[in-house]
Amino acid sequence: MILMDKAFEKALTDAYKILNYSARTKKQLHDKLSLKGHKEMTISSVIHYLEGERIMDDVLYAQHYIEGHIQRHGERRIRQALAQKGICEEDVSDAIRTFSDLENPDAIAYQLAEKKIKNASIDWTRLKEEYPYRCKIQKKLMFHLASRGFSSAVVYRVVSRILAENFVEEL
Repeated sequence: MILMDKAFEKALTDAYKILNYSARTKKQLHDKLSLKGHKEMTISSVIHYLEGERIMDDVLYAQHYIEGHIQRHGERRIRQALAQKGICEEDVSDAIRTFSDLENPDAIAYQLAEKKIKNASIDWTRLKEEYPYRCKIQKKLMFHLASRGFSSAVVYRVVSRILAENFVEEL
């Protein structure tokens, strides 16, 4: 029994060191403790203890992650990143419900598209006159937004709107 207590204390100390460095999900902490050679039962006990002490909470982790990424990524990419970090779909959905910004992805995508246009070297006269060039720019904007995790419907609406408002009549 004393050996188990020492193993638990060692794993708990390692867990505190890991968590002091950076917030982690249960899966990430589990993986780090496994790499340090702790037994499965000890790791489970440590994680359960940390959850009971409210030191570790995957929903809270997800909320902080979303808060830091909401202005740069769409819901799809955020969900994918959190799933890769080992947060279950239910916890991700709970965290996403707290953010009203994700209810209007068009606004976020619009801001990102405007920023991309400002930083891009676009020949505006050519954009208005040459259809192939217009298609090329449209494709770049669509790829940029899609790679940020926005759905194809949002991407098409936003790119069509931005190009129609600023540069061309209709695509």
